Amino acid sequence: MDHLVLLVSRGRHDGADGAKGRNTTCEIPAPYTPSPTTPVAGRYDFYHLNVIVSGACAAFSTVVILLLMWQHATHMSKPKEQMHILRIAWFIPVYAIGIWIMILEPRVYVYLLSFIVIYEAYALAYFYLLLCEILAEPADAALGERAVLLSPLIAHARRKGVSVTNANGFFSPHWRFRRHFVEAFQCPPLMVLLMVAGVTTQATGTYCLTAHDAVHAHLYLVVVQIVSMVAAIIGVVHTYVPLRRELKEHRALSKLWAFKLLIFLQVAQGLAFSILDGISPPSIENSDVFSPIDIIVGIPLLIVSCELVFFAIFFHYAYSVAPYQLSDEQLRSGQRYAMHCWRVWWDILKIHDLIAATKFMFRLGEEIRLLERDMQMQERQSWSPAKAKEESGHEVGVVVGWVEAVR
Repeated sequence: MDHLVLLVSRGRHDGADGAKGRNTTCEIPAPYTPSPTTPVAGRYDFYHLNVIVSGACAAFSTVVILLLMWQHATHMSKPKEQMHILRIAWFIPVYAIGIWIMILEPRVYVYLLSFIVIYEAYALAYFYLLLCEILAEPADAALGERAVLLSPLIAHARRKGVSVTNANGFFSPHWRFRRHFVEAFQCPPLMVLLMVAGVTTQATGTYCLTAHDAVHAHLYLVVVQIVSMVAAIIGVVHTYVPLRRELKEHRALSKLWAFKLLIFLQVAQGLAFSILDGISPPSIENSDVFSPIDIIVGIPLLIVSCELVFFAIFFHYAYSVAPYQLSDEQLRSGQRYAMHCWRVWWDILKIHDLIAATKFMFRLGEEIRLLERDMQMQERQSWSPAKAKEESGHEVGVVVGWVEAVR
């Protein structure tokens, strides 16, 4: 939801369309370039000071996260889980460096922001896949990727004591899972479409960063973006809540808030800047310290850049490598870390898991029925006459012992 930075200004437009008085011109047309202002620190004006401070924050955040990622890359005891963690953690360097570039070159703001929003949806979807990996029990994982992607449904159905295909009631585990899965995975492909629309309208001059009217594309794209991202967050949170006991030891809530709290802060900051812009527009328009681009782009991005320093540190707690480190006893028994190391940096860029999950979304009903079939077959294969005889003998022994005790 990085789009909320776009809401830092209510947008005031010049020009009117006939008697209706409809605004049709953009207050700040592209390309966005900072205008000269009064120095605020020695010979540096706000723009150049912002470039320095945000650059330092971006460098710190990136180094801190790369250290965490290196720890996971060299301690790969659960490669599938940890690859999802690495892809989520990569969000911080991408965001931090992207913010610095947008502050340095405001003319690329809309283009680069569209890409960052895609990566945010990408990280949120991978958080959902991380939950699936954590919830997948070994017996279920043996059934393949289908069982892993449906592991939240399996866990919830087992708790309720119902079949995964039981669709009795809108709030049954079956229908809840289907809604939340779609909510989580509709976001990445939709963000790609919005990026194409945003880049196209910006290039043709119909986007207008400060416009909130029906003439320009900005309002429509932001509304769709907000709805899609909120739906994805709801899908992830509602998947987590019923299974929080199973996920508690994995710090799943901390993992979620590690990057969603950042989005919440952007919401609050976006609203605050919108209100301030609406209350005192003359002071902003006539400021000798801040240019319009500083107000609309620079200040909000500087605040987010500083916040990323905190979140980079918090990631070391939420996504700690400690649970994945093998003990001395495990190492003596022959367990070893998967040798990913340098190759992991290339694997982070692979999105086949995300593409597979997105395709999976369109055939959820069929996949759930196939999972039920696989689970029934697995149960029959695990049953044998010898095992049944052993269980029957055990039950008889218990009854005989009880009778003897009564005598």
